[in-house]
Amino acid sequence: MNIAIIALTEQGSKTAQRIGSGFTPIPSIYVLNKIAKETCFTEDNPIARITLFSEPLQKLVHQIFKQYDGLVFVMAMGIVVRMIAPLIRDKHSDPAVIVIDDVGRFVISMLSGHEGGANQL
Repeated sequence: MNIAIIALTEQGSKTAQRIGSGFTPIPSIYVLNKIAKETCFTEDNPIARITLFSEPLQKLVHQIFKQYDGLVFVMAMGIVVRMIAPLIRDKHSDPAVIVIDDVGRFVISMLSGHEGGANQL
């Protein structure tokens, strides 16, 4: 499954990297440029697919929504609802979408749970 993880905060970035290290193949991780610190790129971090973004989140989401089989958002669900609402078509073609809080404690399968594999993520 081709996965992207998107984070907006420093803590969310750390959580995204921790979660990403558990996937094979390694997912693409998108981190908001203004919160990225050198800790994103330490020797302890085996993830090489971190992309910093500075454009508005909505623009990024519109660009990548159909490029991945699954999207993992490390942020508030309300933000995600507003970003993906205009992009949703049907359960057979939409990517799996899950939302995780900044510290990785709570996970919600938000879109394409059965058909798209969000429940398995």
